[in-house]
Amino acid sequence: MENSKEQLREIYKIKRRNIENKKEKDKAIFSKVIRHSKVIKADTILLYYAKEEEVETLPFIDYFLSIGKVVGLPKTQEQKITFYLLKNKEDVKLGKYNIFEPISNQEITDYSNSICIVPGICFDKNNFRIGYGGGYYDKFLSTYDGYKIGIIYQECIVDNIKIDKYDKQVDIVITD
Repeated sequence: MENSKEQLREIYKIKRRNIENKKEKDKAIFSKVIRHSKVIKADTILLYYAKEEEVETLPFIDYFLSIGKVVGLPKTQEQKITFYLLKNKEDVKLGKYNIFEPISNQEITDYSNSICIVPGICFDKNNFRIGYGGGYYDKFLSTYDGYKIGIIYQECIVDNIKIDKYDKQVDIVITD
């Protein structure tokens, strides 16, 4: 029998907390992402500020800022996420859901040459994801036509997620 989204969410939250060799796996994912041709060509990188059990994103933030890319982090407002400019990794504060958000009020509106790096609790082999259940990323991705990259540990890849009409695929999932 196929697990429900709620069941998968709980199973993989626990799996992520118990990832072995997390630092090495974070480095492997980082290395693959920054070498991806679409990432190299992009002007703007839409990222997220990782929670402890997620793939670490501070190295991405540091790297992309250091090479002059426009970096955006999401703020959660009115049941949706909007990306705002991040000029420095310290320019964040704890926002909704205890997630660090940019303090900037400079909204990123030009997604013409951008990549969105998407978090997930798990992804399936068809590039669908399970997030935290709020639908924030699915709402954003439904109108975003840039390239979408999911990042996750190999242990958090499942065969199949039962999807609904609101679920959006990423273009590629990069694992360790």
